[in-house]
Amino acid sequence: PARGPALPGRDASLQTEAEIGEHLHLTARLWTDGQEPVAMPTVSIPVPPGFRVELATLDELKKLGAIARYEDVGDHVVLYLEQLRPAQTIQLPYALIATDACRVTQRAAKAWAYYDPKTRGTSESFVLTVVDR
Repeated sequence: PARGPALPGRDASLQTEAEIGEHLHLTARLWTDGQEPVAMPTVSIPVPPGFRVELATLDELKKLGAIARYEDVGDHVVLYLEQLRPAQTIQLPYALIATDACRVTQRAAKAWAYYDPKTRGTSESFVLTVVDR
């Protein structure tokens, strides 16, 4: 069966540890295996305690046309895209800045079609660690 926007599980090459002040470079991959385009795919990416999102990476996504706009809500960022074509995969690189020593679970990101919320997908959760060296 076809499905709407989806986010994959954890990438084996994912960087999960940083020192305070360092950036963790992550990528949200959004895709559909459906035969119809998905209008206004929307992605909510949690920002865990001990981190803040590097807004310059989101500004760059907007400048490149990968996203139409974004909202920084504090504990998560919301990315708005124009469309996801049938069988298309979009990669959305972003960075989190480590602000405090911690070991936290990065909650699952969520994606959905803005005008059809039942068309949705989620990622897996994973652990991030920040050390104070």
